[in-house]
Amino acid sequence: GRFAERIYRLAVHRLTIFANDPAVNLLPQSYQPGSPVILHAPSRWETLYMREWLLVGVPEQALLHVGSTPNDFPTAELAVPPGREVPAMEALSETELTAFVDGAEQVWLLTVPEVEAQNALFFARMEALGFVPTPYPIQHPRFRISRFAVWRFQRAPQVAAPVYRFGAEDITLLAWELVGREAPAPCADLRLQSWWTSEAVPLHNYSLTAVLVDAAGAPLINRDAAPGDTLMQLWAPGQLIFDERVLPLPCDLPPGNYDLLVGLYHVEQGAFTDLSAHDAAGHPVGNRAYLTTLVVP
Repeated sequence: GRFAERIYRLAVHRLTIFANDPAVNLLPQSYQPGSPVILHAPSRWETLYMREWLLVGVPEQALLHVGSTPNDFPTAELAVPPGREVPAMEALSETELTAFVDGAEQVWLLTVPEVEAQNALFFARMEALGFVPTPYPIQHPRFRISRFAVWRFQRAPQVAAPVYRFGAEDITLLAWELVGREAPAPCADLRLQSWWTSEAVPLHNYSLTAVLVDAAGAPLINRDAAPGDTLMQLWAPGQLIFDERVLPLPCDLPPGNYDLLVGLYHVEQGAFTDLSAHDAAGHPVGNRAYLTTLVVP
């Protein structure tokens, strides 16, 4: 309503109670700078609030504002007016959307509950363009419980064939990529991207562990979380799930060879249970599956 419009307008101009609050960026560490971001809300002032307060460091040229109402509360006084805007998701043509996301590996959506029904059209169009959605829980303490929701759309791999299968449910690693593995160095961040599916609804909400071990098998880094930050018991059979996690190499990492392993496990009453893994040919490989070896010069 108009009252909400006025509140968001005050926030955009940093007036009254908004004068001294710091702005934040709700996108996770895996956001690649310059990737397209769609802001979808009932009004242009709310999308401008998202830009100014929730997406620090994201340039206007990477944004698409959906929900603009240019006749209500015009934004001509802004130093940086919306660059791309459409009044509703239904008004965004397939040609415009295709041009906006062209060449991107990831696309982000920042949205609110009032436009959830309209988002269904956007999700269908992104799926037709070859993207898979993943919800991202907001981690910032000020906005962890808020009206805003963050979705990531990752371009699906062109070739997806079973790499490893885990457990009786045949939870399958279909494809993976380690961004930065060509030149690993101390203090560098590597990004492990992986695609998963399951033949059946998983029996538990498993965690995915990614472990970097030295030549003696001692772990140096491990990153544990649910695949795609999702509850696996909510997976539909055959659903494609994308996961990405950052692996920071220690700054005192000595030269040598380091293996990257992955595994799935669940915790019940304090006890850890690992799933056994099999390769594509059905051969058992234990409970940690080998992906690659990093050579640190």
